[in-house]
Formats: sequence, structure tokens, C-alpha cells
Amino acid sequence: MRVPDADTTLKDLLADADAPPPKRKIRPIKDIIFPYPNISAFLFNRHQRRPGRDVSKSDRKEMQDLLLDPRFNNKDLAGVNFDVLDKEVARDPQNPWDSDGWKKSPLVIEVPTGIKPTRATQQEANRERQRQQRHGERDLEADKVFRHQVQIFDVKHRNLLHITREGCAEHATATQLHFEGFEETWAPPYPHFPPELVQGEAYQSPAFLEAERILLESPPEPGCNLPRAILSYMFWSDATHLAQFGNAKAWPIYAIIANLSKYIRCKPSERAAQYVAFIPGIGDDLADKLRALGITPTPALLAHCKREAFHGVWRLILDDDFRRAYEHGIVVDCADGVRRRLYPRIFTYSADYPEKVLIATIKDMGNCPCPRCFIKKADLRDAGTPEDRQQRTEAGRRDNTLYRSVVAEARRRVYEDGIVTNSKAHADAFMAGSWVPTTNTPPPDFKFDIFLALVVDFMHEFELGVWKAVLIHLIRMLYSLGQDKVDLFNERFRKVAPFGRDTIRRFAADVSSLKKLAARDYEDILQCCIPCFEGLFGDYDSDVQDLLYLLSYWHALGKFRKTSETPLKVFDAVTVHLTNALRHFADIVCPAFPNTMETDREYRARRDAQAKAKGKSSGTASSSTTDSGARRHKTFNLNTYKFHSLPDYVESIRWFGTTDSYSTQIGELVHRLVKQHYARTNRRDHESQIIALDVQQRVHERMASELDEAEAAARTQATETDGVEDDVEDVPAPDALAQPYRIAKEQAHPVNVYEWIEDPERHRDAAYKDFITKLKTHLLGRELNEAAIANEPAHVYTDEQLEDCVFFEGHRIYEHATAGFNYTTYDILRAQDAINSNNITRQDAPRSRDIMVHSPKGDRHPFRYARVLAIYHANVTFFDDARSKRRDFLFVRWFELDPTWASGPSARRLERVRYLPATNSAAFGFLDPACVIRACHLIPAFALGVTSEFLDVSFARDTVLGDYMRHYVSRFVDRDMAMRYLGWGIGHLNPPDFPHEAFAIKVTDADRASARASIDQGQHATAERSTGSSSQTTDDPDEDEEEEEDPDKYFDYDDDDDLDDEGGEGSGQADEEEPVQFSY
Repeated sequence: MRVPDADTTLKDLLADADAPPPKRKIRPIKDIIFPYPNISAFLFNRHQRRPGRDVSKSDRKEMQDLLLDPRFNNKDLAGVNFDVLDKEVARDPQNPWDSDGWKKSPLVIEVPTGIKPTRATQQEANRERQRQQRHGERDLEADKVFRHQVQIFDVKHRNLLHITREGCAEHATATQLHFEGFEETWAPPYPHFPPELVQGEAYQSPAFLEAERILLESPPEPGCNLPRAILSYMFWSDATHLAQFGNAKAWPIYAIIANLSKYIRCKPSERAAQYVAFIPGIGDDLADKLRALGITPTPALLAHCKREAFHGVWRLILDDDFRRAYEHGIVVDCADGVRRRLYPRIFTYSADYPEKVLIATIKDMGNCPCPRCFIKKADLRDAGTPEDRQQRTEAGRRDNTLYRSVVAEARRRVYEDGIVTNSKAHADAFMAGSWVPTTNTPPPDFKFDIFLALVVDFMHEFELGVWKAVLIHLIRMLYSLGQDKVDLFNERFRKVAPFGRDTIRRFAADVSSLKKLAARDYEDILQCCIPCFEGLFGDYDSDVQDLLYLLSYWHALGKFRKTSETPLKVFDAVTVHLTNALRHFADIVCPAFPNTMETDREYRARRDAQAKAKGKSSGTASSSTTDSGARRHKTFNLNTYKFHSLPDYVESIRWFGTTDSYSTQIGELVHRLVKQHYARTNRRDHESQIIALDVQQRVHERMASELDEAEAAARTQATETDGVEDDVEDVPAPDALAQPYRIAKEQAHPVNVYEWIEDPERHRDAAYKDFITKLKTHLLGRELNEAAIANEPAHVYTDEQLEDCVFFEGHRIYEHATAGFNYTTYDILRAQDAINSNNITRQDAPRSRDIMVHSPKGDRHPFRYARVLAIYHANVTFFDDARSKRRDFLFVRWFELDPTWASGPSARRLERVRYLPATNSAAFGFLDPACVIRACHLIPAFALGVTSEFLDVSFARDTVLGDYMRHYVSRFVDRDMAMRYLGWGIGHLNPPDFPHEAFAIKVTDADRASARASIDQGQHATAERSTGSSSQTTDDPDEDEEEEEDPDKYFDYDDDDDLDDEGGEGSGQADEEEPVQFSY
């Protein structure tokens, strides 16, 4: 791998080669903690205001540490008015820019009256103008009598340049910003593969590098020779409920500086996400104001007003100061000691679909529902076809002169000609692009295209979109086959073992009900569902298994944190196969199950919604309640924006970097902090209190950091003054993660191995046959470097050699409950898997204790698998050596690949393994923990049942009844595991002969022909279904026909965050003269 600054020395990184490294000036403690009167008051209030404070064991321990802190004196708290201090700290009095950056500005929007200009209205306008002239009044809007200016609310927003200065100079992460972009390349170890460009961080992406190139090629500011750099902003916004009960809501906008590594800024604890503004909720007040002006608040007008309000907030954010900085830059003394001229740029905007249509100023599920291209609604199901790809490239949305002129003309008609916003008079200009008469916020002089910044949304579009829709319909299909199928499905999930610390959690007893599931829960279900669905769909089981494999593979490829060109080509090919498989599922498989009805949960939800709607209509029953007593027939629908978005992911990664960098999950995580802040408010004007709490916590962390530096400097100065030097060399403690594994050093559970093995129960257990002989053979082989690889036949030693060469100190071995295995991930980080052998007796779903090792050279599969039955160490003496050596070892049961089973991407099946029979001497054995690559996740092949042919009654069996016939290797359990099988992990250091899967799945002409045929067949099937019963419905709101707009759908609030509870979503051409930076 080539790193551009790999050879840079520390001296080269200094701002001035002859100057010492920049250090913060050490201030007196009273200045650091101002306005607090003493250190005790600061420590006490900081503890009270820390994020997420609750009454817990950790909170109690922190309070204990505070009271025992030598700096703390409880007498210093006497007379301290903390209410006054909170207000003072929230003002951030030490801020070098004399403000915390927050403003409160009135939000004023223009409301059309819908009055068409006539001779009478023109005369009225003239009379009004003459009256104002007589009285000396000046009204800039006097010529626009067909509109009203309505003040909605005061908007709380923060100056973006203040965030720029704080983020680059004062924030705790300021020293870790990357102001120069660079490319990272990686040379695959395999023959004939050239070096590949690596995609990962935002500041390595072509989008960042292109913006940097344009800036550096432009002339500098006159008289300025400071280094210039791009400061890239990523924005998130999403509305959320703040309380479990009640109607309190917030709609925050967050900003994160993309120059910071995603491994830092994606952690909520780093506080990299900054509040930018709170979009005000617009409720019945607006309708009342409109009625007072004599305007009927129709749904279409309210929707228009709310769009205007949204973009009005953004106009306050992108103020004149920001626009000047955008063009001329802003000088900042950065935390690394370098003064730079920084040019802010908008990099990405992450939002779910309802908010994307607000930002893109298009109609929600209109004629052209995609915010990135002009695909027709009727063609959404063609995603992944050659025609669809051409359409994305040639008909992408662009913020150009044509778009601006179309919107300007529509606004003239609305505000000057009195045409209503949803009039058919706009059809000629708007239907071709599903535009709305709202001017987009970024001005043309920004040279910025908002449509390119609207990045893909993995969580809402796939995990809570396409995959969730497939899962729901599969469950409906199971219900149509009988309740026993559903019960069997739930039972299988209950038997799936958890994996990792929280990678795969234990599943609920009733997975099919899908109750209170977050996006991560749907992800877990996807990663484990293939064995659970196997054998439940009769003749169509193979089609379902194909689809589930492709969904899992696509999910893994889309979530890699570091990838390169070959995995992206694989991702592109899998996208084609997945879209074809989904069309096949919709057009062939689903019709074979015609009795798919609402599930119990869907039925109850619809009944509750209808009852609520009926109550709101003052007792007037709507027509929708007439069939509420019967379950509705449900079909699977592909005509959705979420399905259409799948082919955009590859190009989005190629241009902006990997999806985790701009995932909406980041914004959802910050929602948790907003809710924590809300819990501390008095519920009145909660937005102002949330802002104050956020400022207080940031100020406290800044004070604490400076205090730590001051105390460290004081200690250093005291040491130098005393002239005392340590006699002991300062040797850092060994890094635990640098070791291959971790087993406790304690010897708390010794057993006399010779007496222990003679226990009658163990004596009869085939798992313990030749236990001591195998153990001594293993240990002696390790000592002589003759140890067997995996479960290969061991080197044979005679009984005399073993008796004379291997001695257990005190005849003891020591048992351990857990072991941790450290490994380097595909994205060059260190991670650890842990296994626990104590839960082996659990018969429902014991925590995974399976491991993987490298196969011997020449094996057709790169890995071998084993189940850890016990973890031991022994103090062993070899030969005549008087000193004993500690040796750690694992007692394992080996698997072997099923020779009758085709697996991998080409077969679209998971690898399948089986136990070695107990009659094979290699079925049980010992393993050096250092040989373990990492833990793995094996899921039983439930459809094949259990057997006793591998092993008689034994503690090592899977269940009381026997062992599962086969197990599936969950290759998609996490990103690192998926990349190990693909063979393209940068941190895995594979040998040149590793059997990678770069060419295991391809797109052929036959696949393209199949796509075309499935589209034609789907159109025919759709036409046939459209003539069927009107009670037949689909399950995705995206499919709804274009109709009168509901204003509230633009301002829907998630009942809870998608990470905490069940989530959900809710003819222009580019000008030839304008350069296009990126197209899909």
C-alpha cells in the first residue's frame, strides 16, 4: 500500500522547520475555569452536566471519584449559584470570537393568495400604492399584492463560520483534521492485478480531490500567500420525537467536518457533530394565520408553505458571511499551528426519502420520484438494466440554468398570475421533472449541485427499505402456507447462536412479528436468515435461497469501510444479479403464493390507524373503514424509489467514498444526545435549553482538556526543577491487541489431569478418547515445530517418547472460561473476538464458540473450522529441562467441508460443513490459540435435522438428541468476514495463491437478456393484476399514485429513532455548457 506521507518526518510536519511544535499557552487555573469561582464548583457542575447522566453504577462510581478528588473541597460549593453559572457558561464567555455562534432570526415566507390579476385587482393595487405615497410609507412589496409575507417562527441557527473556526482551532479533534487530500492505492498480492485506488475516507475521495484541484488552480486572494485548503461539510437533518409519551418534537440539522477521519467523527462520544439549526415545527398556527388573511389553507398550499419554510431556514444558514467565505475563504489559526485560508464546501447531505424530496424541491413520489435523475415512476422496477443505467447517466438532475428558469416561471405563475401550486397549468413545465414551485437554497454562484450531494441512504433505502419489504412478504408467504411454517421459522431463529459482543444478538422468541425492531435488528435477521428460511417454500425454495444470498452479499459489499476497484466491480455485478432476482421474485415466485394477506401485526396497525382517523373526523366514518373487519390481500411491489436507488451505490462510493462516511445512521446516533438534553429541560422552549446544554458540555470538555494539559505541564516542570531522574527506564506496557490471543494468566481452576480423565462419565465419552495422548502429542509437536496443521494427521510419537519428554507440573492443567483472539481487520485496524466455553451446556442457542484457521496449502477451501469445547493452559516441562513453560491450548471438535455441496457466489449458497465422525481419530484434538484467525459464526442447517451418526451420547453434542447434520458458515456475519472470503482485504495479507472470488460472479449477456425478459414479463403480470380485485394492496407507501399533497408527510417525525425502535420511511436535461462533476 502506498501512503503519500509515509516518509514524512516529524520535522517536516512542523509549520516552521526551525520552530518548536505548537503548544497551547498555559493559563492560570482561575482563567481556565472562568466563570466558575473555584475548581470544586467546576468539577461538580461538569459531573452534573455530563452527557447521558443517569443513576447507575457508573454514575455512582464517578460521583465517588469526584468526592475523593484531591482538588475537590465541598466547602467551596457554599453560596455558589449554579443557575446563574449555567447561563453564563452557555454564553461561552471565553470564546475568542465573542459569541457561541447561535442566533435567533425570524422566518418569513411568501404565501400566494391564489387571486388572479383582473382589472379590479390592478386598480386596488394602484390605490394601495398611491395611499402609501401620500402617507410617506415605503413598501417594497407594494407591486406584489398577490402574495403575503407571513412570519412563521423564530429560527435558532448557528453561524457556519463559527463552527469552522471552532472545529479547526478549538475542538478536541482539531489536531486530527486532514487539510490536504490524497489518494491511497493498494497492490493486490495476486499475479496480474495492478495497483488499485482505495476508497475509504472522504478526504481521499475523487469529490474532495476535484474540489481541491479546482481551488488550487484558481488564483489566490490578492496579497495573500497563506496555504489554501478545502474545508468540507457533511450535513444531516431528520425530525424526531423527543419523548416516549407526548408530542415534543425536534428537527435538528447537524454538520460534521469531512476533513476528520470517519473513524473519529462517526463516534458520538467525540462530539464531532455540531448543531447547525433547529427547523421549527409548523402546526395549526400557520393555518390560523392564513385564515386571518382570508386565504383557505388547502393541503397543497400548506405543503407549499412548509417547503418554503424549510428552504427559508437554509437561507438563514447560508448567509452572506458564509457566501463570502465560500468564494474568498476565511483565515483560521488551525490547531496544528498553521494559519490557513480555508474555503468551506458542501460535500454531502444525508437524509431519508421524505426529506430528500424537500431538499431537491420535487414532488413526493411524483412522475419522476428520484431526487438524482429523471427516471419515470413507471420505470422504477427496471433498476439495474442497461437501459436504466443509460437513463441515470444521460438524464441526471442538475442545478443548471434550465432548472432555475423552470422554477422561476412557475413561481411567477403562482405569485403573480394567481395560479394555485398544484394546478394543471404547471403540468407542461413540471410533470416532466416532478418539480415544485420552490427555489432551491444554494445560489447559482456557489457552483454547487445539490442533486449530486444527496447521497444514498443505506439504512432507509436497503435495511429498512428493500430488505424489510422482502422479509415482510416472505413472512406473509409463510402465513399463507400455515401457522406451523411460521412457528418453525421462529423456532429456528431462537436456536441461532449470538456472535461477537453485539454483532449478532440473541433473537426474540417471535421474529415473525417484527415487533420493535431497529435497523440493526433487520440487519441481524438478514445475516442469519438463509438457514432459517431453508426448506419452507417447497418448489420455490431454491429461488428464495438465491435471493437471500444475493441480498446478504449486496449488503456486505455496500457496507465495507475500505474498498477498492475490484470489490466495486463485484458490487456492480451483484447489483445486476440482485435486481434480476428481485424481479423474478416479484413476477414468478410471489404469484405462486396468491393468498398472501396482512399479518396479525399489519392488520392490527391498520385497524388502529383507521380508528384514530375516524375519531379525528368527528365521528364521520370514512370509506376505508368499511372493509376494516377483513384482512387485505397484499402483494410485493418493486415500483419504489428504494429499489430504484440500488444501482446508485457503486458510483456513489467511487465519487464520495464508502457509505459509512455519510450514512444517515450517524444522524440517528446524534438524535440520542438531543433526547438526553431534552430530558434535562423543563419542556418549555426546549430547543433553547437543548442548545444551552450542548454549549455547556462543550465548554466543560474544553476546560477539562486544558486543565489536564496545565497539570501535566506543572508536573513536568516540578520534575525538571527537582533534577530527579527515574532510575527505571520508561518502557511502555505491551499492547494487548498486538498479541495473537488473550487467555487469563490466573490459575484459579486446576484439575489433576490423570484423575480427571478417569471420571466414569468422561471415560465413556468418545470425545475424551486418548485425551492425554493427543494432548502430549500436540504439545511435543509444538515444541519440536512438528505440530499438525488444523486437523491434519499429527506426527506420531511412541508412548515411551511421550512419557519421557512431556511432563505436566503437578499433573495439572488449568481450565479457563474465555479466550480472546486478536486479528487485523480488512481496513487495517485491530479487533478481537471472544469465545466462552462455559455455556456449552445450553441447548437452545449457546453463544458461538466456533473458530477458523488457515487450511493446509493446496486445500480447495482457504479455511477450516472447529468448535471450541474447552480452554486450558498447563505448565509443561520438556525433556530434561528443569524449567516449566506455560502452554495454552484449545480442546476442539473439527468440522470438514460437505463434499456433496456446491457453495460460494457462483452457486449462491453458503459454505456447508459437517462434523468429523467420532470414529475418525482427528475428530477431536488440540489447537494452539495462536493459530486461530478469528471466531466464526456457524448456523445449523435446520432443514436437515439432527443425527447421532457422528457421535454417541456426549457433552460435545449439539443437542440432547444428537448433532445437526450440517452447519452453514455465516460468511456475511460482519464486514471483515465477508471480505475474507472475497479475498480483497487490505489488512488480511493473503498469500498470492489465496483462492479469491474476484471473478466468482459476473454479468453475462444472458443475465442482461434475463433482465429484459423479466421486465417484459413483469409489465405483463402488472397489467393482469391491475384488472384484478381493487382490495389488492401493496406494502410500500412509495407506490401511491400522485394525488393531492398531504403537507404533513414532509414533516413526519419518526416515533423513535431508526436505531432505537422500528424505523421506516416514509423533461429536464443538463446544460451542455456546464461541466458535470459526477453522474450516475
